[in-house]
Amino acid sequence: MTAARLLRRLSRAGLRWRMILTYLGILVAALAVVGVFQYIALQSFLRGELAGSLRTEARYALQSSGPPGAALDNPDGLVRSASSPAVRAALYDTSLNRLALSPPGPRAAAWAVPDLALLAGKAGQRAPAPYQVMGSSTGDVLGVAVSVGPKGSPVGFLVLEGSLAPLDSTLLGDLIIFCVAAFLSLLLAGTVTALFTTRVLRRLERVSEAAGAVAAGDLNRRASVTGTDELATLGTAFDHMVDRLQREIVRQQESEDAMRRFLADASHELRTPLTALRGNLDLLRRGAFTDTGDLATALSDMHQTVVRMSRLVQDLLTLTRLEHGSDLVLTPIEVEPVLHEVARAGQLAHDRTITVEVSGKLRVVSDSDALHRVFLNLIDNAAKYSPDDTPIQLRAHTDGQRVAIDVVDQGVGIPTEEQALIFQRFYRRDKMRSPRSTGVGLGLSICQALVGHLGGSIAVRSESGNGCTFIISLPAAHHANQVAG
Repeated sequence: MTAARLLRRLSRAGLRWRMILTYLGILVAALAVVGVFQYIALQSFLRGELAGSLRTEARYALQSSGPPGAALDNPDGLVRSASSPAVRAALYDTSLNRLALSPPGPRAAAWAVPDLALLAGKAGQRAPAPYQVMGSSTGDVLGVAVSVGPKGSPVGFLVLEGSLAPLDSTLLGDLIIFCVAAFLSLLLAGTVTALFTTRVLRRLERVSEAAGAVAAGDLNRRASVTGTDELATLGTAFDHMVDRLQREIVRQQESEDAMRRFLADASHELRTPLTALRGNLDLLRRGAFTDTGDLATALSDMHQTVVRMSRLVQDLLTLTRLEHGSDLVLTPIEVEPVLHEVARAGQLAHDRTITVEVSGKLRVVSDSDALHRVFLNLIDNAAKYSPDDTPIQLRAHTDGQRVAIDVVDQGVGIPTEEQALIFQRFYRRDKMRSPRSTGVGLGLSICQALVGHLGGSIAVRSESGNGCTFIISLPAAHHANQVAG
């Protein structure tokens, strides 16, 4: 298999196998480099040690032969004394002629003719070589040369050759040990790498699985990768992205739902007044109203119908904006001036006595316009469902953290079973209880939405026939500041 095909197959493998095989490939290359370097270094060291040992034996033999010049008097004796079972010796003169050769020892090592020009040098032409490796009929041998005679003026050269078989056996044993150790190291490294890679990629698989689930529509799925490394950062970034995507989708869905409700509610509520308006217009177009009184009545009905439709559309738009997002500005507001202001407006609109009771100097965190609209809607609702000669009360008190403002009337009250329904859109109580009711059933829904955006709550307490009390609870200004601080 060529290297190109191997690389193509590796590129098609999974990330886990690519990481494991890449790491093992690098480790194999590193072990190969270390093995070659160690083999060459050990071989050089062992040969250097053998060369040094042979020189020591040659010098010992020369010292045992007597004075430096007497070595050539008995060449056969010199080479015999320098030889051993694993070493053969030969004596050469300065003309590189062999004078004597020791017989082979018990190991019968064959003699290899050395390159004396390399080993000993000739007439100072080149520096002596430390040793020379030569081949013989019985295996490779290593030869060294030692000068015979006075220093600086040799009379000959004593050459010793030793077998490299023991060194080769040592190198082979070392190579086998290294290969076994390298194999075990690769096996251990591969196992550890597989376990570590699996553990690391498991978190990446969690991100991948979560991405697949999100792509399939499961927006509640998260990777939930823990840690402080790059994979944890990736998982956290993915979760934040899905959170933001989910919020955007939910917001878009809510906006679409609000628009559908707006269209459905508007079409449902506008059907009746539009039918009545169309009928009156058809009669006017045909000239059916010949009497001035009938014409004035028809025009008055048409005007009331248009006013009611305008109020309906405005209320629906207000609810839609509140559901889509509020642009209210919350600031500390003193309660008593607001209540007196809405009381005066309510008295002018309904010709009704409205009293204000405030226990102390109370301030709430609210939006002034929204607060006015809430209380005006509640006053309008109380005026519709209570007798003309009964007062409406606005009472404010606090428990230290929140301010409660009660809107109390003495009207027909609300049965317990209806109290959970009155804040629903277009819910209107039986008109028999209030002939003056001309609303569309959105006032209390708007109040609840506004109070919710102000950080408060609205509740009702009532019994049928005993009037009712709407309770608005808002954050006290000083408490909100303490929490913010």
